[in-house]
Amino acid sequence: MSFEAGVLKMRNKQLYIIRHCEAEGQAPESKLSNKGLSQADSLADFLFTRGISKIVSSPYLRAVESIKPLSKRLSVPIETDNNLKERVLSREPISNWYSVLRNSFSDFNLKIPGAESNNMAMQRGIKAINKILLSPEHVTAVVTHGNLLILLLKFFDQKYGFEDWEALTNPDIYNISLEETRTVVKRIWS
Repeated sequence: MSFEAGVLKMRNKQLYIIRHCEAEGQAPESKLSNKGLSQADSLADFLFTRGISKIVSSPYLRAVESIKPLSKRLSVPIETDNNLKERVLSREPISNWYSVLRNSFSDFNLKIPGAESNNMAMQRGIKAINKILLSPEHVTAVVTHGNLLILLLKFFDQKYGFEDWEALTNPDIYNISLEETRTVVKRIWS
């Protein structure tokens, strides 16, 4: 079943798309900072009464640590999905990463050799969302990274772009409500 078919058939579902809390770095094994650990507790407080029965996270340590307090409080295990990892903008450090990122939102096929375009990352993220929507749970917390989060939002609502990425916080949460006749995307973290 294609993602589009999955979206049309899987209604009355809630997705909480979450950007990880503040981390000590960008590497996959980077831990949360002390502030990030505190933010993870606040995130758990905020999400605790939302009816979440499934948690799926990027395998990066900062993403898993961000949702661990909620997982413990709800007794819901954390599933990891490599399709939720951060977009690879470049394999090597680049001095103009900000310009490259901005330009990639104008040209979704733009990529540095060996890295991912926005289109490639979006398709990867959509695979994870499709799998979640096909599961029996109705309310799922999805933990990912800033660039991929915006790409997922853009799939559901074309208005999202680079400026929304710039406005993201650590953490951040958007609710995607798949209702009978419409899909509603709303930022719920402030």
